[in-house]
Amino acid sequence: MNGSTLKRIDLNLLWVFHALVRQRKLTLAAAQLSMTQSAVSHALSRLRHLFDDELFLRTGHGVAPTARALELAPKIALVIDTARSAVAEHAKFDPTSDQVILRVAMLEYEAAVVAPRLIEEVRRIAPGVTLICTQAWRKSAIDMLQDDEAEIALGSMAAPPSDIESVPLLDEDLVVVVRKGHPTINRRIGREAYARADHLLVSFIDGSRGAVDRALAKAGLRRKVVAALPGFIPTMLTVACSDAIATIPRRLAMVHAERFGLEVLRVPLAISPFQVSIAWHRRQANSASRKWLVGVLSQRYASG
Repeated sequence: MNGSTLKRIDLNLLWVFHALVRQRKLTLAAAQLSMTQSAVSHALSRLRHLFDDELFLRTGHGVAPTARALELAPKIALVIDTARSAVAEHAKFDPTSDQVILRVAMLEYEAAVVAPRLIEEVRRIAPGVTLICTQAWRKSAIDMLQDDEAEIALGSMAAPPSDIESVPLLDEDLVVVVRKGHPTINRRIGREAYARADHLLVSFIDGSRGAVDRALAKAGLRRKVVAALPGFIPTMLTVACSDAIATIPRRLAMVHAERFGLEVLRVPLAISPFQVSIAWHRRQANSASRKWLVGVLSQRYASG
């Protein structure tokens, strides 16, 4: 590829290539780029001519990149990230007047504890900003950042990939919730009584257990999990109408305990607090709007 050929390259073609590598479907790539499917097909034809390769082969479920496309993918991603960074360095953001959509990946905990206060603050100081909050587990949240489907993610971000940057937002610990008027538990619960109780487990994926069970095992105890539920809210609702107990994050319990008729008790085990962080892809490092949003979150929770 000589200098005159390089001068004729349309950066939009590289955006189409980048989207196709990630989406593997022309329709999804078109939606991501706000283009018609016909325009994406035309761009793909130009890309094939430019690189003298089919690049993407049709399958029963979309398109699959060729070996040449997979070879080109990281190089083109670097070009796009460099272009983004160059533009972002000079971009300004005025929260009082700019119209912008900011996408946040999070789980139910952050949606219940962080999102209400964040939305309130953004509405007050940035009327033109629209927040789109999407549920995502840690891996899917990181995938969203890497695929440019979210500006930031909230959650546990221990040892993220090298292209993901993060800062701590808040520390959280666990508490026990029981229904008011529980027949055997009142104001406090001992270690043995805790182990004997019927437990509800919050599990978003496969019912796997974690810090509570490890702490019990160190004490030579094991709890009885009678059910696993895919969220904190349904778990608290179930606790409210049963004699089962649940171990959940303190902030979440304090927000909802009164409305659900729950008592909040200390966990009778030594369990380390966990950290909730704000994460973003390094391509967003110089984004003025992303920096502003992280600043709003950090200032809102600076006092814990």
